Amino acid sequence: MRQPDPQTDELAMAIGYALAAWSAVENAFEYVFEEAGDLEHVRAHVTMAGIPKFVDRVDGCTELISQVLAKRPVEKETCRRLADKCKVAYTLRHQLAHFGFQVSGINGERIVRVAPFWSFGNIHLRKVPTPLSVKDIQNRQTEFEALFHSIIWYRQHLRHLKGFDAEPLPTKLIKTLVNRSRLYLAKKSVGSMFRPGN
Repeated sequence: MRQPDPQTDELAMAIGYALAAWSAVENAFEYVFEEAGDLEHVRAHVTMAGIPKFVDRVDGCTELISQVLAKRPVEKETCRRLADKCKVAYTLRHQLAHFGFQVSGINGERIVRVAPFWSFGNIHLRKVPTPLSVKDIQNRQTEFEALFHSIIWYRQHLRHLKGFDAEPLPTKLIKTLVNRSRLYLAKKSVGSMFRPGN
């Protein structure tokens, strides 16, 4: 049995909070699907649960919104950019769900980090991403929480497009979502928006 270790415990707790924040993202996206498909609440959530891969859920919902609800170019682009941001964040969530602890020594000090997709095979193939500190993991949690709020706001906008008495997303907010997504997606690597030190 593993002996208690403060560094490892702190990393594990940070991962737990980050994954809980990610769960909220997936749940919020189900509400977007409910609006896009004009489905009753339970039916929408059961349908989404029947699609195993989150990326496939995002693609299906994005296509539905683009073809049925989004009329103006900015609405279609906002939908696409939000979907792209979800996919990027999902790959980073995946790193937190499949990891090992990496222990090293720097100047005689023991340092523990999270090594995403850690395995001897990946080490030999040099396919292991940069190890993550507690701060790196907390940054991902913050980004997942921001994504959650963007999705909730976008759902509200879809309700407005459908004619419900929901406050529309302000044009400024739509432009901000599009611009922030462009910045994130313009970076070369998938993980660059959460790269340690960013």
